[in-house]
Amino acid sequence: LLILNEMKEDNSITINEYDDALTESLSFIGINKNKEETMAPFFQDYVLSELRSIPNLNNFAHKGLIVETTLNLSLNNQITEFISNRIDNDLETSIIVMNPSTGEIMTIIGGKSYKESTFNKAIYAKRQPASTVKPFLYLTALENGFTSSTTFLSEKTTFYVNNNPYTPKNFNDSYPNTDISLAYALSVSDNIYAVKTHLFLGMEKLKNTLETLGLKDVPLLPSLALGTHEVTNLEWTSCYQVLANEGVKIKPFVIKRITTMDGDVLYENKSSKSKLFDKSDVYILNELMTNIFDTNITYNTRPTGIQISSRLTNTFAAKSGSTDTDNWMIGYNKDLLVSIWTGYDDNRLITQRSDKLVAKYLFADIVESYFKNKNTTWYQTPDDVIKVKLNPVTGFYGNFFEYTKYLYFKRTNIPWYLRLLPNLTEDKN
Repeated sequence: LLILNEMKEDNSITINEYDDALTESLSFIGINKNKEETMAPFFQDYVLSELRSIPNLNNFAHKGLIVETTLNLSLNNQITEFISNRIDNDLETSIIVMNPSTGEIMTIIGGKSYKESTFNKAIYAKRQPASTVKPFLYLTALENGFTSSTTFLSEKTTFYVNNNPYTPKNFNDSYPNTDISLAYALSVSDNIYAVKTHLFLGMEKLKNTLETLGLKDVPLLPSLALGTHEVTNLEWTSCYQVLANEGVKIKPFVIKRITTMDGDVLYENKSSKSKLFDKSDVYILNELMTNIFDTNITYNTRPTGIQISSRLTNTFAAKSGSTDTDNWMIGYNKDLLVSIWTGYDDNRLITQRSDKLVAKYLFADIVESYFKNKNTTWYQTPDDVIKVKLNPVTGFYGNFFEYTKYLYFKRTNIPWYLRLLPNLTEDKN
């Protein structure tokens, strides 16, 4: 109507033509039949925020831009369907899926429903990562002389740090009350072992690792080993990308290229790579992180991923984490990294067991769907890493009828009792 009035006042059309136009029925061409929620709205919002940070685009935006992104729309829509199938209450979630070898973010789910809230929890909501911090603690330990079979006594313990008492608890207040290996501690997420490792190394060691990964203002606290320093899902996914990419950091991105409508390239992503950690240390850690799905590793409690182990048809390194108000499940292999948080917007306690397991089941849904018609391979063992069958709980040789499996060691850092093995160098493959 505004345009018709302008045309009439400019004498571009007659009064009769103006009246005819008002009564003419409109026919719309190219209606987008897609619903808003099927067009990855959280991902789109993040792309728009990233566009604002790229200089000189305003000089061309009025003529139109072509923005090529990393979005996998079919994956995004599958995940939103999984969410609707898994969550039937006001529990919330955020999910990021990435190709860890390239840094390409394949989708961002910032909440259960974009219609209900456009706030992107994956990008802006800071939550405690809980025990998902432990892989970084144990990578730090491996860098400082620990091995897969290093043991600590795990029992109910009060630690005194600067004369202040600190009494962490294991899940369900369950303790093995014996020496356990790093392999077992990681698989069952033993908190006493974690805090002992943290204090033994010196609290600045884990702080330095996390800040090397890109986190800011990490505090020197004994509880840091249990994931009390808050992060966003995007920050945490960026940290895990380094583990999934064998120690090499690539900045995650959503925009591949921007061109004018005529094809002139205005921007092209060129993510730099930087090696942060030794490939062999990361490989050993990744092998250790597969143990959360091993149903045979049980002493005082069960590995934390066994609820979904039978659903997985590929090998994944993974870690779960929980507080009273948060649940995380993060897992990866060479080809895919999935980071999931669930909880309530109002920090309400998560009391229902089914709600506590949602993140794990969503992880299984996503990876099984993604790899259904795809091939994937596990990491190649570095030349300086060997494997030896040991009892994963004790880190020592298994007695008769005890469960044993391969644990991995750097050739330059093996326990004394393994040095007694004949032909140790042959037990590599």
